[in-house]
Amino acid sequence: MQHPTSAYIHIPFCAAKCGYCDFNSYAGLMPLAQRYVDALCKQIASTDPGADSEKLHTVFFGGGTPSILQAQHLVTILDTIRQAFGFADGSEITMEANPESATLDKLQRTRDAGFNRVSMGAQSFTDETLISIGRVHTHDTFLAALKNARTAGYENISFDLMFGLPGQSLGDVQQMMKKAIDLGPDHISAYSLTIENSTDFHTLQASGALKLPDEDLQSDMFLLIRRMLTEAGFEHYEISNYAKPGFRCRHNETYWRNEPYWGFGTGAVEYLGGRRTKWESNPQLYIEQIENTGSPQATESEYIEGEQLIGETAMLGLRTSDGFNLQSASQRFGLDVHHLYRNQITKFTHAGLLRESGDRVCLTENGQLLANEVIAEFLV
Repeated sequence: MQHPTSAYIHIPFCAAKCGYCDFNSYAGLMPLAQRYVDALCKQIASTDPGADSEKLHTVFFGGGTPSILQAQHLVTILDTIRQAFGFADGSEITMEANPESATLDKLQRTRDAGFNRVSMGAQSFTDETLISIGRVHTHDTFLAALKNARTAGYENISFDLMFGLPGQSLGDVQQMMKKAIDLGPDHISAYSLTIENSTDFHTLQASGALKLPDEDLQSDMFLLIRRMLTEAGFEHYEISNYAKPGFRCRHNETYWRNEPYWGFGTGAVEYLGGRRTKWESNPQLYIEQIENTGSPQATESEYIEGEQLIGETAMLGLRTSDGFNLQSASQRFGLDVHHLYRNQITKFTHAGLLRESGDRVCLTENGQLLANEVIAEFLV
């Protein structure tokens, strides 16, 4: 059994709820921040990693907006994780940050405490677009936050960007990516807008008030982003992710290899010993559960095994440039995975959507455009 070497920490607070967001995040709950941090630290400190456990190689503070917390809150949480698990040499410790709360003092204090990677929520570089999707920062605010991160000593900086947004043209995306490249990040996540059922955007779309680029234009945007970033020296190592050499997000690679990880905080998911568990999603209830009993309640718990486990591993691996390693999977799961997927591999290889390279099966460039359709057939 693999021992987890990664931990995800969920911070549910936000300055505002964006129209497209279906994450477990909440605006207006900052009065709960101190109690939440106390409860979160109690959950972490009460976890027994086991006598044979390894130190953590990656830690990821996600949200929500981790940077909305006070610097001391972030440092306290990180110190609690360090005391409970320890950090391996060269560990990657990421904080997601929104520009409006990424102050120089906060970034300096978190960098001094051990955070060494920051993921900046830019989404767009035009104020009109930022307003339309519900962001509370401006482009100038983003530039100031980026300067703060570099001044504070962060040498691993990622941008989150979005395409397929309301009213966005191919020219807009080209300008956005040129600006991103010129700003010199080490990593870029470029996500296509997805309309989720529980969002304001879903309501607007249902009423006909949301005007989005059509599928062909979104495909052109994806291809443009891929071309511009790869020509600029970025490695396209996962459908939505690009990195300069040596700057892949190691934490996310844990997910894409379907390896175990710890999860702490309201609504956080952890994957340990083959069991996937999700903690109470309501921040108030999560806090009360820990205050009253010492631990949060699991709202979902499922043991992943058999063909479901193999299918999820294939699905995640196919999203990456490394692809799905058939030989490694066969050894891991004790059966001939190539034989299990022979029909799918043959079908999509002939269609030009998959290619076999040694023991690996990878999406082709055309296959990346139809990734969801291809990957779905591996979930046997």
